[in-house]
Amino acid sequence: MFYFLSGYREADGLTALSIAAGKKHKPLTEILASCPEVEVNKASLSGITPLLMVAEVGWPDILDILLQRGAVVDSAPSGKRAEDNKIAGSTPLIGATKYNHPECVKRLLAHHANPNHQNQSGISALMLGAEQGFFECVKLLVQAGADLELAPSGKH
Repeated sequence: MFYFLSGYREADGLTALSIAAGKKHKPLTEILASCPEVEVNKASLSGITPLLMVAEVGWPDILDILLQRGAVVDSAPSGKRAEDNKIAGSTPLIGATKYNHPECVKRLLAHHANPNHQNQSGISALMLGAEQGFFECVKLLVQAGADLELAPSGKH
């Protein structure tokens, strides 16, 4: 998961905020996220936002900073690079569930993340959590109203 933090910066266009958040530098993330000229939702060339990055690595304290500064909870990468990296349509909630970070799942759901969003492959956070046996993540998604009958096609 850290592939975009080591040497990938220049090629993927990560911002200073993305780098600070991705390295879990909390004071720097707070300072950068509070600067009016910094776009909290600015994605890398692959479409990875700071929120998606932090949700995938599982740092709820950094996630809170970004959410408090207006990070879009259901943002999802799109485009050729996102497709090539197999992240197209993956929201922070899908990312947090994929890597079994229930505390991040809980906080994203508290900020009204869509528990039924499906990525470009038609996979939802609930499907990922169920497949991997991530009990706490699945429990949180069900409590938040995730559709238990949703199929990968988006149909019941």
